[in-house]
Amino acid sequence: MTATYAVSSKPMTFAEFLEWKPNRRYELHNGVAVEMQPTGKHDEISGFLAIELALEIRRCN
Repeated sequence: MTATYAVSSKPMTFAEFLEWKPNRRYELHNGVAVEMQPTGKHDEISGFLAIELALEIRRCN
């Protein structure tokens, strides 16, 4: 199950959403900007890469 987080409960228009220009990835749902969460394969790949990078950093000291 993936959690979604609303940025603001105040509805915004699509034009306001475009002007807002968030640094992270968001979707506009019924006027509310909601942070997109990685799901499925994307989540598996990011987890795999995090573990592999940590192991390589430890190996290289």
